[in-house]
Amino acid sequence: MKLVWFPTWKCNNYADASRCPYCPYGWDNDKQCLTFQGEQSSYEGEINSNKIKEFLASNFDFLNGKVEITGGEPLMYPYLADVLDSNIKWAITSNTSMVEKVRKLASTGALDRCFSWTASWHPFSRREKEFTECVSTIVSKHVPVAVTVVVSEETLPRLKEIKDFLSGLPITSIN
Repeated sequence: MKLVWFPTWKCNNYADASRCPYCPYGWDNDKQCLTFQGEQSSYEGEINSNKIKEFLASNFDFLNGKVEITGGEPLMYPYLADVLDSNIKWAITSNTSMVEKVRKLASTGALDRCFSWTASWHPFSRREKEFTECVSTIVSKHVPVAVTVVVSEETLPRLKEIKDFLSGLPITSIN
């Protein structure tokens, strides 16, 4: 069995007030991400870290000791490092731009149990420096990093620039 956990629906992937072309969750007429409204935008609606840790511990064998994490932006979940402070092996899909969160995962040893990192590159976000630092930190812990680039009408003219940027990083593959 494979467990995919969405620790939060929040996302930090905005370069400006425009609509993120990668978000699958929907938008209202004012181009506001619907996941930022109502209960979904509140950490109160998210499962606290102790409940997740208990669930993972009690179902460790059933889950083959592994969990996949995605979201929103899973690094925005304030207790992610706490939850990953166990013997569970994990994979993550993230926009890989939150340097301090990645550093924390590296310093707590949580990256040592990460078996796969999928970095979603959002070319419009203009976070090349942060993305590069995060990928370098992750790879320094011997975690394979695959990058997924969703091509849109807005990014199509930049494909060569995007390819050149990504090919300079120590990544496993580009999708």
